[in-house]
Amino acid sequence: MGGRRPEELEPGETVLWTGQSPPERRNRWLRLGFLGCVLGLFVLGAAGGWDIVFRVAGIALTCTLLERYSMKRTLTRGRYTVTTRRVLVEGLWWGRPIWRTERLADLVQPSITDYRGGRAVEFGDREKRELTGHRASGALIAPLALFVGDEANQVLEVVRAAQKR
Repeated sequence: MGGRRPEELEPGETVLWTGQSPPERRNRWLRLGFLGCVLGLFVLGAAGGWDIVFRVAGIALTCTLLERYSMKRTLTRGRYTVTTRRVLVEGLWWGRPIWRTERLADLVQPSITDYRGGRAVEFGDREKRELTGHRASGALIAPLALFVGDEANQVLEVVRAAQKR
């Protein structure tokens, strides 16, 4: 994963394709669960002392930050950009932008898979736990799928052509 923002192209790099995944349905129960946890913390503070609330809130904050790192590493939904050298995925985490960058040279050959509601260009197969690729450092790359729907064939050809360069 690169540290630079996706809109910053490397010298000699050009954009080949951009697109977006279909919007994901948000579960209303998750929001209610979050509000329930906040209410529970206030009840716990009133009943058992505020020091317990601060400990629980600290643990929750740590878990949230770890979730951000994990989500950035495994991001597959959002806005996609395929360049001559990379695949970029931009998304939101709690309303803040996050992005994932993978080098095409590090990824295995993609294929098209069907999923609920559409088609995706996928590097490896998540269900069969096939290898997505590995970085020059030897680290494995988390599964990567571009949920592009009807544009899957076009995106597959663009990615394969870019990988041959």
